[in-house]
Amino acid sequence: ESEAGQEEIFGPVVNVFKAKDEEDALRITNATEFGLMASVWTEDLERGRLFAERINAGMTFVNKHMESEPAFPFGGINRSGFGRENERWALREFTNEHLVR
Repeated sequence: ESEAGQEEIFGPVVNVFKAKDEEDALRITNATEFGLMASVWTEDLERGRLFAERINAGMTFVNKHMESEPAFPFGGINRSGFGRENERWALREFTNEHLVR
C-alpha cells in the first residue's frame, strides 16, 4: 500500500485510494496504526453512517471533514492518542486525583 497511507499527516492533505467494493474500502481504511479522524462521503447518509461505525478512528464524519464543538469528544485511537478532550471527557483526562489520609 501507499507510504502516505501509513503516516499520520497533518495539514491540508487528503489520501485517496481506489477500492473494489465497500469491504475493500473498510480494509484499506482500517489498515493503519493511526486513528485520529476519518470521513465518509456518500449520497446515502444512512449507509454512510453504518459504514462510519465500522471505521477504527476516534472521530468519523459523514459528508464533512471535521466539525468541532466544545461538547464533542476529540481524540484518536491506536498511535493517534489515548482518551478524549472536551466537555466531560476532558474533566476525566485532565484531572489528577490526590488521596491524602
